[in-house]
Amino acid sequence: MDTPGSPRTPTGRRHGLLAAAAFVAVTLDSSRLSALLDRDGPHPAIATTSSVLAAAMGASLLTMALSGQFGLHYFRAVERVFYALMTTWLVAVAMLLVARSPASVPVSDIVPGAPAGHAQEGRR
Repeated sequence: MDTPGSPRTPTGRRHGLLAAAAFVAVTLDSSRLSALLDRDGPHPAIATTSSVLAAAMGASLLTMALSGQFGLHYFRAVERVFYALMTTWLVAVAMLLVARSPASVPVSDIVPGAPAGHAQEGRR
């Protein structure tokens, strides 16, 4: 990352390209997860939460792309909003998935060929 106000360097350009690729990937993946969970009947809360946060991340990503016209301070503020949305999405989806996971999972569901009737202890 380049120091603000200094000329762009190859390292700064690489940083920008990698950041843009990561931001786009997280936004697309959150949207894809929403669509997958929407088809999975038992997880409507996760799908809705993921959809709302994916839309907000997409809006902030678009705003970051257009913020060059408004100055660097504006870009940094929107970038922080994106980070907050991404972190919220990761935490919310993880919490919702853990909350909806079964208390115990039969070993035969995890390990093919294992004898049925045994359970692996899960979170309670």
